[in-house]
Amino acid sequence: MLEKRYIIIVVGVVSILLGSLLGTNATLAQSGGEYDPWLDYNQDGIIDIYDLHPLGQAYGTSGDPISARNVAVTNFPLDEKGNLKVNVTEGRSPRPRDIEVPATSGTIQWAAQPPSGMRWTVLQACILITTDATVADRYLYLYFYRTATDAFFQSQRNVYPITANKTNKAIIFGVGETYAHNVAPENANIPLPYPNVLIDSDYLRLSLVNGQPGDSYHGWFRVLEY
Repeated sequence: MLEKRYIIIVVGVVSILLGSLLGTNATLAQSGGEYDPWLDYNQDGIIDIYDLHPLGQAYGTSGDPISARNVAVTNFPLDEKGNLKVNVTEGRSPRPRDIEVPATSGTIQWAAQPPSGMRWTVLQACILITTDATVADRYLYLYFYRTATDAFFQSQRNVYPITANKTNKAIIFGVGETYAHNVAPENANIPLPYPNVLIDSDYLRLSLVNGQPGDSYHGWFRVLEY
């Protein structure tokens, strides 16, 4: 008689717990709770009472939560010696390249841009300027353009203007250059920003302000291309 009474009590408690859990599950489902695959222990696509079974079995146990969660990944591709098989894809290493600035009239802006899919980091440049007899103060500027009309960098200019009847006056641009003059007062060292990166839609541009039709400039840029 006593055993029957205990069985009835146990069955009643279990029924109450099941009813409570099922009711809670239904309430959560109706409230729009989000499905969490980590809680779906039996991986049937539904989080319900059956997912509590492993929790009940493990209830009261203890251990290290960090080491117990280590995941062993298998089926890595191995070579004939048992070593991990890895395919190395060769990347593009930066290589120095000289960009020539051909003889250009003092009234024309020179421009260049990286080849398609490539980038440039400008390291230095040497531009030689020759002027005609026209009296004017010439100043050289270097620009980086994001598009054909949108400049995002403008260099400093040469402090002393380049005047009439000059031959191959040098303007030096460079990473690490200080803003100073060479022996001849019209020559100048002009710093460049670093890092600087031009992508294939950007432009490198030179402009000789107050340049005359009889003036010309030429030279080179050294870039890292990658």
